[in-house]
Amino acid sequence: MPNFNAVRTSIEAMQFNRNFFKDLEGFTKGQVSDLEIKSEEKGDAFCILRRTDYGDIRIQEGDYVAKSSMGRFYAMKPDVFLTTYAPEVILGVDCK
Repeated sequence: MPNFNAVRTSIEAMQFNRNFFKDLEGFTKGQVSDLEIKSEEKGDAFCILRRTDYGDIRIQEGDYVAKSSMGRFYAMKPDVFLTTYAPEVILGVDCK
């Protein structure tokens, strides 16, 4: 059976945090909306990343929003994102 390796790619991404919602709006060019804070507990804030014919794509505080090479935005849970991507190192500086 043949083996396959993931294609290496560089993406732009941002982690959703209620305190930086305006930054996330700018990153997604206004695609996120309807910030909802249920409590002061970490992870208890939500927003809509994109509305589709099939329903809203909601993200939870802590989720990552990634921009594909085609300019589309999609959500990833932190555990999946962190096992798939690593911060880029530029000129020997860690960009975490």
